[in-house]
Amino acid sequence: MIITWTQHVKVRFLERMLKEGIDEGEIDLAVLEQKVAFRQPGKTTIKTVFSVGKVMITVIKREKPGEIRVVSIWESSEEEVKTWIQKQ
Repeated sequence: MIITWTQHVKVRFLERMLKEGIDEGEIDLAVLEQKVAFRQPGKTTIKTVFSVGKVMITVIKREKPGEIRVVSIWESSEEEVKTWIQKQ
């Protein structure tokens, strides 16, 4: 499975990842595993919430056969973290 990131996501999140010591590969693995994922009603995207180190991250992605495209990424809100805890 190929995972690609939009340029916006790379630029926006790269500095934050470096500060937290998070490797892009760690996020790619978590996106593949997608232990907690939600289909977005009325959209073609999937929201995935996961933990990398001490940081909770939310990713919006699009899936096609053989490819996952990360279109947005941010630190998870308290509500998203609560949902992640409940679904673990």
